[in-house]
Amino acid sequence: MPKPPPFVGSDFTVEEFTEIGAILSAAGGMIVEHYNAACIKRRIALRIRELQLPGAVPYLALLRADADEVQRLSALLSLHVSMFYRDPTTFAALRSLLAERSQARPQRWWSAGCAGGEEPYTLAFLADRRPVLGSQVEIVASDVSLEILDKARSGVFNATHLSKVSAVEQARHFSVVGRDYQINARFRTKVQFFQHDLLDAAPYPAADLILCRYVLIYFNAAEQEEVLTRFAAALPAGGLLVLGRTETLRDRAGFFAPLNAQERIYQRI
Repeated sequence: MPKPPPFVGSDFTVEEFTEIGAILSAAGGMIVEHYNAACIKRRIALRIRELQLPGAVPYLALLRADADEVQRLSALLSLHVSMFYRDPTTFAALRSLLAERSQARPQRWWSAGCAGGEEPYTLAFLADRRPVLGSQVEIVASDVSLEILDKARSGVFNATHLSKVSAVEQARHFSVVGRDYQINARFRTKVQFFQHDLLDAAPYPAADLILCRYVLIYFNAAEQEEVLTRFAAALPAGGLLVLGRTETLRDRAGFFAPLNAQERIYQRI
């Protein structure tokens, strides 16, 4: 008898996917209906294949019986691939733009959907390279997963996440901890992490710079526009918004103008 094909996201029935969403919501995890269903289904299907289960039915049985698996799934769904200086050309362009601007007043930089913390810590490195900023910059970072935020606060990363960090910065900004690297305390204290779902009613923090990279791809078009409208309200005129290099700005209201279209850096009009 031929081996059945591997389980994929399109194999979920409506009832199976709805029940998984209800289990996650009841446990205080992400609200799956807020996100792009195809992306979420692909990630859950990957987890099912990792566990070598034949499909959604036995996985649902596992979720009903194992609270730890519910938390693992919630963390996996909210975890984004990340590293320090992800898309180095984006950070080079951002560094140049920030250098051109007056830094005479306090600022807040927000990493929205920060995953393991690499992005906001990279922002801390950028601020450190600009002595004129000094203590003027407050860096905040948010994610939907408490588990991921706890990991981010620890500041511990394996070597693969540091592949784009120069040897000089590795020596200055990290300490070796076994086989891993930990952000030095002076940088860990520069970043304030908090739980936040961009699609919840919770207010957005006011910010002068918002990075929301590779997050909007998980939302449908209407939700993307809603988030961008709320980003616009959180930014002052001239404030900066940075998206992922593969993302599209859905801005029918015309809140933003491109400063560097290739790197997806926009200015609040």
